[in-house]
Amino acid sequence: MFPTKSEEKIREVEDLLFSTERPVQERFFKGRGVDFRTGEIELWPTDCYLCGGHGLTGIRINEKGESSVPGLYAAGEAVDVDALTGGFNLHIAFATGLLAGRAAAAQCLEIRE
Repeated sequence: MFPTKSEEKIREVEDLLFSTERPVQERFFKGRGVDFRTGEIELWPTDCYLCGGHGLTGIRINEKGESSVPGLYAAGEAVDVDALTGGFNLHIAFATGLLAGRAAAAQCLEIRE
């Protein structure tokens, strides 16, 4: 069976979705008659709203997370992911973090040797 939705959890989701950066989301859901207290809470389109910058600006990186400054790697909200992917989502932050972390670690091993 599905877990019971608590008011505390619903408020947490609403605070995350409707606060500072995305108050338009509240109007969007209300305009469509979506009430998290009476229906399902569908979060599939919200991963892109859980991050602030959305790739509008940032450090340009290559496929390894390397910037044009030797030894400087970047990931997530720090990068210009629109140039790489055409959009920003939470999974892009995770992926760029993984790639940049691996490349930075490999560089550290090379320097140490």
